[in-house]
Amino acid sequence: MKADWVLASTLGALGAAQAMPASTCFRLDAPQAREVFLAGEMTGWDAGKLPLQRGADGAWQRCLPLAAGQWVYKFVVDGQWMADPTAEGDDDGRGGRHSYVFVGEGEWTVPAGAPRGRLEEHRVPSRAWGQPQRVQVYLPPGWQRGQALPVLWLLHGRGMSPDQWSRTGRIADYLDGLQARGEISPMVVVMPSSGEVFYTDVSQQHIAEELPPWLLAHYGLGPGRAQTALAGMSMGGSGALQLLIDRPQQYGFAYSLSGAFRGVLAQVRTLKALPAPLVLRTGREDHVTPSNRELFRLLSQRGITVDYLEQAGGHSWHYWSGQIGDMLRAVDRRVRAAP
Repeated sequence: MKADWVLASTLGALGAAQAMPASTCFRLDAPQAREVFLAGEMTGWDAGKLPLQRGADGAWQRCLPLAAGQWVYKFVVDGQWMADPTAEGDDDGRGGRHSYVFVGEGEWTVPAGAPRGRLEEHRVPSRAWGQPQRVQVYLPPGWQRGQALPVLWLLHGRGMSPDQWSRTGRIADYLDGLQARGEISPMVVVMPSSGEVFYTDVSQQHIAEELPPWLLAHYGLGPGRAQTALAGMSMGGSGALQLLIDRPQQYGFAYSLSGAFRGVLAQVRTLKALPAPLVLRTGREDHVTPSNRELFRLLSQRGITVDYLEQAGGHSWHYWSGQIGDMLRAVDRRVRAAP
């Protein structure tokens, strides 16, 4: 990328949200660029990237109809990938950044004037890791220390960090909106770090042994097994199952989105039962779906019932953002039904 480029962009949804998807426009000011493409979940990334048109003012633009929901994307400028410099974004897990847009309204929309929870970040000492680890904690509106609230442990994908859920996933908006609309009861959400490491060994030791005492000391939160749930996407989805199997006395429910199941399949072959209910969700076009099918087959062979469903979608935030509301409602139903 040339240093003398003045980079700015404007992203907005145009038109009324009716039967047809709204037109969403992507714009980048890069007057020295020779070509600019849009690549993202809406194009199959590089496979179907779309050219932007250069205007007389040096700005490049492309408008296209997008269905409601979240869409992650980048620009490709003269062969160089870059995030949209003025849009919301996050780490992409590959050393760069991506951008994203939410089209229309949905479960991520918080009603005007609704009370908001708060998100706190800590660096928690860890003997397992040998250094402090980042942990984010969502506290619902009106939270007070000592409240007997359920806790959801929410696990990120490979190469990411706790703010994958708080930034790209906008989990606080989903929680605040669903609570404001009376669809779920207040809960606390803890988002630990695991980086590139699957949720075994040092990662599991940190989450299952070090963080619960810290949570009790710092927040006065010590829910029992029935009030403690696991959820995650991709590596975090397999981690939810891994922790459920390895720590059966700690967790009363697990919800996996597009779980990338690997070594855990070997453990499943020896299971007689799952210690708690498990929900599996995956997109039919997702590269991890074969491992989800194999997991479901192995469990079914052993007479173990799980809630399994394949839906349209791939390994993308467009799919996951459409599932977050159902995930949170499922967690809420489970912890409220528990004795």
